[in-house]
Amino acid sequence: MSTEIAKRIGLGLLTAILIGTAFDLAPSLFPGSWAHDRIFGFFYVWSGVEGACVVFLAALGGAYVARVPFIGAAVLLAIGSWMLTVYFLTSIAAVSGQGDILVVAGSNVLGLLLGVSGAAAGAYFGGRLSRRNAESSANAA
Repeated sequence: MSTEIAKRIGLGLLTAILIGTAFDLAPSLFPGSWAHDRIFGFFYVWSGVEGACVVFLAALGGAYVARVPFIGAAVLLAIGSWMLTVYFLTSIAAVSGQGDILVVAGSNVLGLLLGVSGAAAGAYFGGRLSRRNAESSANAA
């Protein structure tokens, strides 16, 4: 991997993290009462859906800025974010004696699947959008 590509991926990751942070600081789009909804009484639903939307937009922006293949980096960022989330949730649950990491990870696996799918789709469409803009700029010149 050339240093130029690594720099562009790093810039794309920074952009994706900043976009994700901005959405994290903004109020949630879903009512707070939806946060506890589960499928089959186990998998959290709306936190995964909202997370997938945020990851989609973050990966879209990151891929657009990077202007290089970005799907792998976006997916790794989504997996890393999910792993950190599970770690922190487990740490919080450990205080009350319920810190089983497998239960916490299992109940949030829907968020991982939706987040990885959102990251891959966002990076794909962001890459297409950046290539389209590059092509239209080249044709205009």
